Amino acid sequence: MKVHYKVFDSLAAIEEKPNDQDIEFIIETKNEKAFNKLHEVRKFFESDKVLTDVLFYTLGDHSFQVIVRRDSYTAFVLGLFGFQLIKQIEWRE
Repeated sequence: MKVHYKVFDSLAAIEEKPNDQDIEFIIETKNEKAFNKLHEVRKFFESDKVLTDVLFYTLGDHSFQVIVRRDSYTAFVLGLFGFQLIKQIEWRE
């Protein structure tokens, strides 16, 4: 099964692709509200006990590269959902 999600298009654009053993996300926030929400997601993952599960890199222009370990993928997507950057999550076969 695979996680499928839908983004609030008015807030962000999200691209994801495999990156060796991890998943790479490029997230472009479209306004200050989304930018602040993504910073909350970043704070959440930076405050957990595992320092290498989700790594954030600022690209400029309100865009970020996020490297997520495969075993943290679902937790990261749920984090985006919890901070209302994505609007729907479902499992697909």
